[in-house]
Amino acid sequence: RVEAFLDILGRVPMGEVEGALTSCGVGPTAEAAEQVLKSETCYSRPKSAVRFFRWAKASVQLTPLAWNLLVDILETSETEKL
Repeated sequence: RVEAFLDILGRVPMGEVEGALTSCGVGPTAEAAEQVLKSETCYSRPKSAVRFFRWAKASVQLTPLAWNLLVDILETSETEKL
């Protein structure tokens, strides 16, 4: 599950992430979302991470850790732009 999500986030253009995630036929879990959001892929592709987060949040209640990870991804992305 996590590997499939990371593969999609790593290779699919940002605008097609939600469609690819939905098409893969594997639903998210709160635990899988945390693992995905902890990944280097999400930190290197923050916009795709946001799209993954929105997609997962539509199906499951995400944990406070998942929310904090997304904030960290976005903060890291903004810091790197400075």
